[in-house]
Amino acid sequence: MLILRQNNKLRACINASNNRCLATKVQPAAQTNNNSEYTDEPQYPEIQDVSFKARKVREKEDWYKEIEEVPTVEEKLIKINMPRYYGYKVFKLTDEKLPYNCLPAIQHYTRTIFESADENIAPEALQKINTFVEAAKSDVQDALEFAHEYYKHKYPNTSNIDPQVMERTFTQLIVEQINRVLINTLAADISYLNEVDVDYNPRHEAFWFVGGIDPPKNVVKSKKGHSWQKEMANDSVDRPIQYNGTPYLALRHKYQLPTFKSDIDSENMELAKTIPRFNYDPRTLGFVPAYQHGINVPGFWPGARNGFGCISYQSRAVMNIRPASFGEVDFKEALHAHGIQTSYAWLLAQANYNGFNTFSELTYPMNTQTIVTNGKDWSFYEYQLNTLLVHSRHIDDNPRVNFC
Repeated sequence: MLILRQNNKLRACINASNNRCLATKVQPAAQTNNNSEYTDEPQYPEIQDVSFKARKVREKEDWYKEIEEVPTVEEKLIKINMPRYYGYKVFKLTDEKLPYNCLPAIQHYTRTIFESADENIAPEALQKINTFVEAAKSDVQDALEFAHEYYKHKYPNTSNIDPQVMERTFTQLIVEQINRVLINTLAADISYLNEVDVDYNPRHEAFWFVGGIDPPKNVVKSKKGHSWQKEMANDSVDRPIQYNGTPYLALRHKYQLPTFKSDIDSENMELAKTIPRFNYDPRTLGFVPAYQHGINVPGFWPGARNGFGCISYQSRAVMNIRPASFGEVDFKEALHAHGIQTSYAWLLAQANYNGFNTFSELTYPMNTQTIVTNGKDWSFYEYQLNTLLVHSRHIDDNPRVNFC
């Protein structure tokens, strides 16, 4: 009987203990009852296209996002070059080669609308310009005489000098002297000229991808040999472009130039459709491919205080070797192509230092001015960069355009 009473007491204690445990377990669940995980409308995960083409597109988009999330300028460029250990097979644009009929191709590669400048100047602005001209005129004449005399003294015999080298050397002297005089004369009235940095023969390099190019025959043949790629055999491909140039000098400031095109003009799909399309392989124009890593250098290193380019003076010595049989129209178009490619490349390299690149779109426009000269003939260009997305589907779908 004693043992039975002890067993009953033990069972009672166990039951009481279990009841307390159940109470402690149930009570928190009742207190944290939260219906926020429920919605009135059912929500389902996105149904993705599992085809080979769609998977490849998603892989590219994921890679673009990875590049965008990289924190520093240097690491972004390294990330872009990672898929190609020995470098990309790039097509090089330079200021030393402008093929025949290259303007449509350059417009396509840079997504640029080319327009003639408005020659109607407001009377107040014209009067102000005339005032500056009169103030600097005599000093500019003295600078030109000095450049001529110095050149004659340094090169008394020019018969053995290459015409391009001779023009570059002579123009370098003229541009440096004119730039010095203009800054010294105008700085009193235009205060920001006291703060500009002047780069002499800077290194301007830019790297980007261009879409909308017809695929090579070997690529078409290879894809047709695989059932899962057969439907993609004739799809356009991207081509990496690398620009290398060396202007006579370039001016940059901590603030960039104001825009000359509105947001409505800059984002216009109908206007974008008027840009010439050059679908042929760049080799058809004479551009030579070479293996190298993509490089973006606007003439200075990241972290410089003055990071926005104002004006660059470019050489037109390449026009000396242009055959006369190309005609006057092509001569002018080649100059325009030169102005477009140098302006776009310089702004692209600057944009790279501000966190943007060929896969990461601009969030604000960038402007610069370009002068192409041989010391006697002068061509003036103004460029507004609104978009960097000229690869893959963006060549057709991007409503933004650049202006020159």
